[in-house]
Amino acid sequence: MAEQTISLNLGGICVVASFKRVKYARIRISPDCAVRASVPWFWSVERAREFIASHKAWIEKTLAKYENLALKENESEILGQIYELKFGEKFADLWDTAPKFSAQNFSGGDTAPKFCESGASGSALKFDANFASDTAPSATPNTNATNAQSAQSATPATPATPATPATPATPNEILAQNLTKFNGKIAVCGNEIYCVSEIEFAKFKKFLALNLYKDLIKLYLPFVQKPVHRLVVRDMKTRWGSCNSTKGYINLSLKLVEKDLRFIHYVVLHELTHLIFAHHRREFYDFIARIMPDFKERINLVKNR
Repeated sequence: MAEQTISLNLGGICVVASFKRVKYARIRISPDCAVRASVPWFWSVERAREFIASHKAWIEKTLAKYENLALKENESEILGQIYELKFGEKFADLWDTAPKFSAQNFSGGDTAPKFCESGASGSALKFDANFASDTAPSATPNTNATNAQSAQSATPATPATPATPATPATPNEILAQNLTKFNGKIAVCGNEIYCVSEIEFAKFKKFLALNLYKDLIKLYLPFVQKPVHRLVVRDMKTRWGSCNSTKGYINLSLKLVEKDLRFIHYVVLHELTHLIFAHHRREFYDFIARIMPDFKERINLVKNR
């Protein structure tokens, strides 16, 4: 039976209900205030309407929360920090007088991560490379990860310990190093971002996302010991990332770069772990916990935003 989708009006709230081959009915509300319901395919429209109406109070409460958290038109969130965006002719004057981020202002020095400058344009940013061969810290081989049957093993894999672990960059260091390419076009001053145009800011955001994700993949690959052949950054609507473990492809959301850096670290590690475990069973999260013991706290960082 083909999936049927209908729109229901719940006291002025539009709810998109999809009749699917599922056991239980569920309602989801995304941060953009879209309300969607999944109900068993054999339900009647009236039963679906009654189910949704029974959760009206929760729907209204959740929508109110998201509306309060919504950014203003002239705001953008980058690495967990909300900035006021200012575009236009006055940018040139500000650039001459305002303090600007510089990689030399931070203590990272030669140990700070270096970012590539490829793929700064386009709706889907692609970087094709074998990250395992690209300056990643050496690590003790993960014998569980290299075993072709490890994804199905009942014994949790033990993550390898990098011989020379890398030091994660701070949000300021990341901004500083990526702003270098946009010198004269973007200035970050406190909680304000001045830019020559919205188009230039969009380019910077994509550039920042691609380079940050690539660097975090290199940071965590020594634990996974599996090759990544392609990283694609695109404007995903419903997920933070995905992984094709067979091909070694990692997909990450452009919107992820807006979130707290600690959460970004978790999502990257989460997707890399799928190169070993093609599921979300206990051994999957046990593996993550050995590398990132506070991963549950990191997940909670985005629940209120």
